[in-house]
Amino acid sequence: MIKKYIIGQLVNLSAWIGVAIIFSAMCLPDSITIGLGIFLIITPDEKLNQMIKEWSPKLKEYLEK
Repeated sequence: MIKKYIIGQLVNLSAWIGVAIIFSAMCLPDSITIGLGIFLIITPDEKLNQMIKEWSPKLKEYLEK
C-alpha cells in the first residue's frame, strides 16, 4: 500500500524536493544542502518538472520490480 503511494508520487515535484532536502540534510555537508536549496530557488518550475518527467518512468519501472 505504501509502495503504491510512493510510486504514484514520482511525478510530484514537491515530493522530489522534499526527499532531496531530507537526504541532503541527513547525509551531506551543509554547503551542499545550501547549494541544493539555491538551485531549487533559481531553477524554473517548468524545467524541474521536465527533469522529473524524464526520470520518473525509469525509477517507477525499477521500483515495481
